[in-house]
Amino acid sequence: MRFLFSLFAKPSRPRGVRRREVFSAQFDGGQSAAMYGTSIHLGCDVLERRIVLTASPQGDFVFSQGTITGYTGTGGAVEIPSTIGGVPVAVIGSGAFQNNSTITSLVIPDNVTLIYDKAFQGMSSLESAKIDNGVTYVGDSAFQNNSKLSTVSFGSRVKTIGASAFDGAGLTAVTIPGTVRSIGNQAFGNNASLTRVRFVGNAPNVGTDAFAGAAAGAKAIRAASLTGYGRYGSIWKNLIVTPPGRIAAPTVTASTATFSQDASRITIRGTGFVPGVPSANTVTFDNGAVGSVAVATATSLTVSIDTPPSRTGPLKATVTTNIGGSSGRLKQVATCRAEAPRFLSAFWGLDDGMPQQMDGMPITFSWLINPASIDPADFNVIRSDGTVTVPAFATLRPANESNETQTILLTGDFGDAESGVRPVRVRLVGQLLGSPPGSKRSELFSGLVSPPIRRLSAGPSIVDAWRIDPALLTNDANACTVGSAFVRVVWSGGITDFPTGNEVGVAVTRAYRLTYLHRGKTVSVAPLEIGDLNDGDNMHDLSFPAIPARAKLLTITLPGRHVEDPNGDPNSFQVFRFREPNLYPTGWRPWRR
Repeated sequence: MRFLFSLFAKPSRPRGVRRREVFSAQFDGGQSAAMYGTSIHLGCDVLERRIVLTASPQGDFVFSQGTITGYTGTGGAVEIPSTIGGVPVAVIGSGAFQNNSTITSLVIPDNVTLIYDKAFQGMSSLESAKIDNGVTYVGDSAFQNNSKLSTVSFGSRVKTIGASAFDGAGLTAVTIPGTVRSIGNQAFGNNASLTRVRFVGNAPNVGTDAFAGAAAGAKAIRAASLTGYGRYGSIWKNLIVTPPGRIAAPTVTASTATFSQDASRITIRGTGFVPGVPSANTVTFDNGAVGSVAVATATSLTVSIDTPPSRTGPLKATVTTNIGGSSGRLKQVATCRAEAPRFLSAFWGLDDGMPQQMDGMPITFSWLINPASIDPADFNVIRSDGTVTVPAFATLRPANESNETQTILLTGDFGDAESGVRPVRVRLVGQLLGSPPGSKRSELFSGLVSPPIRRLSAGPSIVDAWRIDPALLTNDANACTVGSAFVRVVWSGGITDFPTGNEVGVAVTRAYRLTYLHRGKTVSVAPLEIGDLNDGDNMHDLSFPAIPARAKLLTITLPGRHVEDPNGDPNSFQVFRFREPNLYPTGWRPWRR
């Protein structure tokens, strides 16, 4: 190796004054590590001259008692020397390099143990920093607002990374040594490109917002044996906890098992799901369905259905996990069949008020009923003393339209409304032929039992409601004449205005309220008009201004004492939550009478 020395002239000085001179050296080979020189004793006054070989001239640093307090060099790639003037560099002082705009890279040697607050803050050109094995403490805001700083490496002894130490930097990935015990608040905040933080040891004490503002989906990578981070797939300090190495994407197992259109849950099977953390798994359906994961194992997801499918047939889904990506194209997970028929209500509407002093009891189903399949013998009325009676008559009247066949009026001797034996439930013992709203396929069903029969004095209640396709109202003489969105409200029995007993009018129209959800906002709107009047049945058709096609209907409400049943009993406050998908699509064909 060839050394080139430049010796300075010895200046005059008073006798007895000793001086230490520092010489710089340039050597072949481009070595960057600091090299310690040897002492050369010159003259009888024993003047010691030490030659120190460094990548950055020692004269570029303001230095005192082991601490660098400033920098006067020209920038570029800077390697801080291990010693200056023979004195070890132990500390980078507060603000020593603050707001420097010329340094592009830094190497901090093993001798340095402490980096004080704001030491390298606001360095607009700094792109990388290598912190060697001596540093144990990185102070608050030490590298803050270094927007070009994309790479930083820590040595094997660092224990503390202060608050906002790398806030506002441009880091893309960082490895936290196992020696680190504390990471301050906002330490790595606002690093918008930070996607991967690898932890070598158990979780240190970390400020809540230490990684706030990292890239969406930024990952905390930790081995299975490490503790304190939570489950894989969970969110820890704004980072997704992820195992090291390549994570396989989830898969979805195809299935054609039947799934009811009104079911509240569905199970999806496959592989690669994030177990124990439902929110780490996202399911996307076709067919208008929306669901959220309620329970997750590695091979199955139980999904709560928030919005059921809009039609029957194949139901497809894709699963995305926050650590493994997407399962790819939609894959069939079920065959959606029509919602199962349900008994919505049974209401003792009249006590001895029907012809021949019979009792009247309207019962309502979720399906439309084929009138040809109705027989009084299909029903048993169970009374409070355990006895059973069979209705004398069963009819769809007074409903007079083919799309209103949800309610069957039973008449017979069912008991005493005020005292003694009274009816408590209705059981369907025969078979009815019916079809869910919107379906063209009819099915036989049986074996349903009603909810408890609503007492006569309880007054009418809303038992069903759905959004009507305007095509359903074509040529309907009872249809609303204004509006562009329509909702049908089904009551437990026939209704008129309270207290007059006349057909409802403006007061009831103004009292109804519909709420719906659209783009995260809940909207409340009053009807423009009520249709389906003057026919004695248990339905109101409400018209509204335009409602967005993808809006989710939430509730229909009516304050108390606005309508009454045929016995004169007023309604209590009504709030009905829409069941989906109770919607008549265009092209629906009603029963033919």
